[in-house]
Amino acid sequence: MMRESAHRAKRPKASDLFKRPKNGEKDERKLEAMVKQAEHASEWLSQFDFK
Repeated sequence: MMRESAHRAKRPKASDLFKRPKNGEKDERKLEAMVKQAEHASEWLSQFDFK
C-alpha cells in the first residue's frame, strides 16, 4: 500500500512536461544561425568525392 502511494505521488504534471518557449525571437535567430551553419557544412562536404 505504501509502495502504491509513493508510485502515484511521483506522477509528473503536464505543465512539467510541456513548456512553451518564452523568447520566440531569440529562438528564431538561433534556428536561422543553425540553418546557415548546416548549409555551410553541406557546401564544404560537397567538395569531397566519397566512394
